[in-house]
Amino acid sequence: MRIFLIILPILLLLATQGGQSALPTLSPISTKFFNLETNDTENSLSKLTNLKTDDTESKITNLGINGADSVDGCANIHKKFNAANTAGKDLSFSFSDVSSCYNSFKFDNNIRTATIDTIKKILNGFYVFNDQAKQPPESGFTFDPVDISKELDSIAKKQYNNDFEFTTDVINLIIKMKDAHTFYFPICYTRFTFTQQLALYAIVANDGSQQIKVFKDTLDSSNKNCVVDEIDGHPALDVIKQYARDTVFISKDLGVRFNMALASLALVNGNLQLHPRSSQFNIRLVLPDKDSITYTLNCGSGTKTVVREWVAFINNGDDLNNFSDSASYWSKFCVNPSAPTPSQSPTSTQLPISTQLPTSTQSSTSIQSPTSTQPPAFTKPPKSTKLTKPVSSQTQLSPRPKRSQTSKPKSSQHPKSFTNPISKFRNSNRRQTYHKSFMKPFSKFENSKLRQTHRFRNSFDPVQMNDANLFKEDVVLSDATLVFDAKFAQFYKLKSKNNIGVAMISTEDVPISINDAFISLVNGFKALANNSATKLILDLSNNEGGFTVISHFINRLLFPDTYPAFPTDFSLTDIKKAAIEAVDIKKPPFSLFDRSIYLTSPDALPFNSTDEFLKVKGFGFENDKDEINNFINQNSISLPWNSSNMVILTNGYCGSACSSIALHLSEINNVTTVSVGGFQKTPLSISSFIGGQEFFFTDPNNGFEDLVKELNRLGLSNNDQAPQQFPTNIFFPFVIRRAFSIKNPNQVLEFTFKPAQNQINYNDQSVRDFSIIWDQAATFLPA
Repeated sequence: MRIFLIILPILLLLATQGGQSALPTLSPISTKFFNLETNDTENSLSKLTNLKTDDTESKITNLGINGADSVDGCANIHKKFNAANTAGKDLSFSFSDVSSCYNSFKFDNNIRTATIDTIKKILNGFYVFNDQAKQPPESGFTFDPVDISKELDSIAKKQYNNDFEFTTDVINLIIKMKDAHTFYFPICYTRFTFTQQLALYAIVANDGSQQIKVFKDTLDSSNKNCVVDEIDGHPALDVIKQYARDTVFISKDLGVRFNMALASLALVNGNLQLHPRSSQFNIRLVLPDKDSITYTLNCGSGTKTVVREWVAFINNGDDLNNFSDSASYWSKFCVNPSAPTPSQSPTSTQLPISTQLPTSTQSSTSIQSPTSTQPPAFTKPPKSTKLTKPVSSQTQLSPRPKRSQTSKPKSSQHPKSFTNPISKFRNSNRRQTYHKSFMKPFSKFENSKLRQTHRFRNSFDPVQMNDANLFKEDVVLSDATLVFDAKFAQFYKLKSKNNIGVAMISTEDVPISINDAFISLVNGFKALANNSATKLILDLSNNEGGFTVISHFINRLLFPDTYPAFPTDFSLTDIKKAAIEAVDIKKPPFSLFDRSIYLTSPDALPFNSTDEFLKVKGFGFENDKDEINNFINQNSISLPWNSSNMVILTNGYCGSACSSIALHLSEINNVTTVSVGGFQKTPLSISSFIGGQEFFFTDPNNGFEDLVKELNRLGLSNNDQAPQQFPTNIFFPFVIRRAFSIKNPNQVLEFTFKPAQNQINYNDQSVRDFSIIWDQAATFLPA
């Protein structure tokens, strides 16, 4: 179970520009396509000269429409890989070859019919915001209301040249909702990341104007800090704003999306670097609409034009060993091995049994298999130490010895945040569905035996890409001293204001046991208190969420007299009601629909009966209070801060479980809030995509958050409202429970604009130095 009180991530980051629609860019979460008119460029002033190329084109014959005259980009990619005799992740590939590969699969109406039917049943039966998404946004938010079923009906009638065009339209439709927990992620069309090897940022200049500038350029360092006057002939600020409006989807607040379209520093696994989900304008997981972008730069001594081509890198080097042409690419990456009665092409490779979905998911389908489970014809491209004594102000808690590799972490059923599609596949011990090799390079913790279900923490790890230098940054904090490092959180004292401490919490998706994370957090806050930090800045910027028990623990630790969680409900539909009732009959070991895991009120017990639970439409509080209270009470923890000597700082990209911290501390405890970035003199949200609780149509980690598996276990897989397997290889998360305000019980937090009370603008120095921003945030603390 996982409560997404605003995150991210994903993740996710679906980014696309397209003459037709858009696909997802992963590194920064974004999705739709950016249809701003652009000027075609004829010459590239910054072509890469050190990349191996092979101009020989492979031709496809006997595979379909105009086959003899068409280039097989998939074959060209494989041919270059073979000729290079090097690791796949070290190679770059041309925009044209990847475009040709993606556009080579013939459109199949059977795939469309089955796909639309499944999406409708997922969203109509289980997506908690299906009706609310149709309503205009609250003032402060920027998104278009969308009737998904109606839009899908339009897609069902549209003419398509190939499967990629159809898939792109579906992606763009789902991301219109600007819900970072809900997106349509095709494995087939996300095998490559596209980069221009530069990153941009925005500042407010001394004259009050907002400018776009070059944060970093790994091809030409002389461009650093140059002002970007125009992009493809249009004012740069307008272009980035339009891209954030149309393509980035991690927040309903346009200012937050603007922040993530540009470069942003963050704490990532103990290192200060560019955030993997930032720079979404320049790093994309989906195919851009053309092969290059033209930048007009002003570097102080005049203007110059830079044409930067898109370069593609494979996300998983092993993928290059698994296909040789379009037919084998389709068979390996695009076909869902669990679709009803999949047929294999004679030219395709049978998937190993270990990469297929479990039998329990395979038996749940009844839709007739579409003919396109064969490769479509080629077409011409158009955890815990038990403490025995209280924690004194001078005592640090110590983590327990490492757990045996065969033991199961206690927190395996704790809710977690999601951010981006790829990181869903992070835990090598749990990745059993889809093609588990697909996500290999994205797993930062593959050898960690303490990890449980990594879910979507990072969509991919750019440090493992050939573009790693773009994300690495020598960050110097000019006015801060580190006093405790928990890796997922760091604790600092300001040098110029030595009574002010900073707690930088980068994630609630902790890489250690839950108990050890509790210990690390207590030790960090204690280190600040012991170093005479009487005032606190809680920096939640670029925090994608994680386990909600961590966010609830932080809320309880800082404000022990308030209940740390928001209430949620199911927004019941007939099939959700049937699932809740089926739990009493089937009695599965764990189920999201089990009433016993919810409390009737913060101080009450779990629900006594299913009827009682249904009467309140599944409204209740997550039941993790005993685990938190036992730890805190056992260790007699007391901290010196309250709402009068604390501020919350975020750039708005504080999602899911992180959002539950920011919103809870501000709403219930009246902590002062400060935002950084966004648009000048425009209020900025303190958090994003709180959601409530995320679920997955099929869980890549083979966990409990798997709708197909859940319906099977509850005997509902043949219900006429039950969605069937996608015919192609799709990852589809969605929000199944929604969170409500405590002070305003009818207020759905996902659709409520909660701006910061104060705002800070970036300048050329603060965009590279957290401590300057902390100094500015400190001005909002009492003297």
